[in-house]
Amino acid sequence: MEVPFKEKNAEQKEPEAVRLKKLDLLDDFENVEIKKLEAGDRKEVHRIMMKTLWEASEQQVADVIKAGFSYGAYVERMLVGAGLAWQTHFDEERGAMDSGEPNALYMEDVALLLAYEGKGIRKMLIDEREKAAGAAGFHYAIALISPDWKGGALEEMIRERGNKTEKEYLGMGYSFARGKDGIFAIKKLV
Repeated sequence: MEVPFKEKNAEQKEPEAVRLKKLDLLDDFENVEIKKLEAGDRKEVHRIMMKTLWEASEQQVADVIKAGFSYGAYVERMLVGAGLAWQTHFDEERGAMDSGEPNALYMEDVALLLAYEGKGIRKMLIDEREKAAGAAGFHYAIALISPDWKGGALEEMIRERGNKTEKEYLGMGYSFARGKDGIFAIKKLV
């Protein structure tokens, strides 16, 4: 009698050493490198964004990278995540970005391949963009995290219902404020 396909595959297991080596490689993130993105990275960044369901043209990605505040996460020289950012003016009283002298770095949510979620890469990309904002003399690092949630304390709602990025900002000392465009995560840098 012929063995069904699933059973045949079950019989041909990988040796234990090969399986463990593959798992070790996934957990070994000493080889994560965070680098400033350059114009030549736009196609690769755009590809990551498309895979993670972002809606942006390659030209939009190129324009943001030109601002000089965007970073990529590389594992074994392969781009696995991107954190785009650009300078803006943030009016804390109004809770809005508007025209004026740049005083803030606006950080777009990190586009990260699913296989690398939960490895600390998102935090690394936020940290690196914060450092760049501080070095540029900006007063704030900001991110629009959500349309406005009605009622309740923002931090409590983020603890209970927030996504990975919102919870990361919470753990990194950001405050949250309702603004005219939605809810902002805000960190004063100076």
